[in-house]
Amino acid sequence: MTEAELATQKMFTALIEKITGLDGKIEAIRTVVNDDHKALHGNGQPGLIERMTRVETKIALIASLAGVLGSAVVELIKLFLH
Repeated sequence: MTEAELATQKMFTALIEKITGLDGKIEAIRTVVNDDHKALHGNGQPGLIERMTRVETKIALIASLAGVLGSAVVELIKLFLH
């Protein structure tokens, strides 16, 4: 083998080692992403996103009811004061 061929072979060997190392890292990242996805979207039960949506809906309902009740109280106070 010529010196150029040996250099090319070493370069390809180093490249293959790096790609092999990346494969393990990609697998680890995939595992973490899958775990995060299950937590956010649920795994047979409501996930964090669904639960937060429910909380936001309840907060909006409470705010709406508070506004209606507040208006009614203001009107009752006006009636009693005048």
